[in-house]
Amino acid sequence: MKGKEITKEHNYKRVILYTDCKGLVEGKDKIKPKEKLDWHIRREVSNLNRKGTEIEIRWTQRSNTNMKLAHRKAQDKAQEENITWERIQYEGTSRKQRRETRKEKVRDKWQKYWDETDKGRTTHKHCRGVGYQQIELTSEAVQLITGHGNFKKYINRFKLKEAAEGTCNCDMEVDQTNEHIMYECPNETPSQARNDIITKYGDNIIMIREIREQANMNQIQKLIEWAEMVVEDLEDRYKNGLPANF
Repeated sequence: MKGKEITKEHNYKRVILYTDCKGLVEGKDKIKPKEKLDWHIRREVSNLNRKGTEIEIRWTQRSNTNMKLAHRKAQDKAQEENITWERIQYEGTSRKQRRETRKEKVRDKWQKYWDETDKGRTTHKHCRGVGYQQIELTSEAVQLITGHGNFKKYINRFKLKEAAEGTCNCDMEVDQTNEHIMYECPNETPSQARNDIITKYGDNIIMIREIREQANMNQIQKLIEWAEMVVEDLEDRYKNGLPANF
């Protein structure tokens, strides 16, 4: 604003103004409250241009010892707190591309956590990849893939039923888990379900999503059908107070 006063006083025809404010030079379209002064300056410059005064605004980097010291202290503090600053170069990319880049980075972080955490390891065996695609499963299919449901091992672990034991009543004398029922139990219902799945699909492997892949709809349907045969039978027997036949 001082430059404007001097220009009007001396009636200069060409003026070069130096500023340390990049926003003033770049001429941002959206002005934040704290940048209103920049907007007023640009308006006055425009008025002087219309009156025949040629004005050029140039940016010069501020060389202030105190500012450099404050910047260095901030960097040191960030390193002490183990803060990692990551800069993404977005030049020449569209808004859609930038959005996709951010989504990819978020998914990579989710994937890293999913691979390294000790939670949900049973589910991880059948769904290794994370993603934004929604997977539609029945409640029975969720029980079969997670192991959280009417399986004796799970019921016994959380004391969900009185005097519940975790051992399967088959001849193998092992805990009744979702994986035991899917792949090992020789009793009638799980054995028949296993054979039906192999006959229809060619195998009894469930992998609903690999890393960085879309969900496999064929595998999802296989899981849902398998769960209908074994989990629903367990639920009906528990609700009616009947012993499980596997």
